[in-house]
Amino acid sequence: MTDAQANATRIIARIAGPYLIFIAIIMFSLYEQLPLILPAFAHDKPLLLVTGAFTTVIGLTALAFHHHLTSIAAIVVTVLAALITLRGVMLGLTPELVIGMATQVARNPIVMLVATALSALLGIYLTFVGWVAKRA
Repeated sequence: MTDAQANATRIIARIAGPYLIFIAIIMFSLYEQLPLILPAFAHDKPLLLVTGAFTTVIGLTALAFHHHLTSIAAIVVTVLAALITLRGVMLGLTPELVIGMATQVARNPIVMLVATALSALLGIYLTFVGWVAKRA
C-alpha cells in the first residue's frame, strides 16, 4: 500500500468511524420509534429524492478517493463506500423498497440489535484506524 492509499484509508476512516458510531447511537436510542418514523419518511417524496442524491454523492466521493483493497481497513472502507452509493441510488430510484426493508429491520428486534451492534463495531474499528493506528 502506498502512502497516498494509506492516507486515503485513514481520512475516510476518520469520517466514517464516528458517523457509524453516531448511527448506532441513533438506532439504539430511537429503537421503538423507528418503525413509526420510517413510513412517515417514505411519504415525503422531495426529502427522499434529496436524501438519495446526497447519499449517492457522498458514496461516489468516497469511492473516487478510495477504491483499493490493500488491507482489511481499506477493504472495509471501499465496501462501505460502495454500499453507501448503492443505498443512495436505490433511495432515489426505489424509495419504497429501501424504506420497506428498513422498516422490516426496525420491526425485528434481533435483526435491529445485530445491525446496531455491527454499525457500532465497524464505527469503533474505523475510528481506531483513522485516529489511533499507525498504519491503515
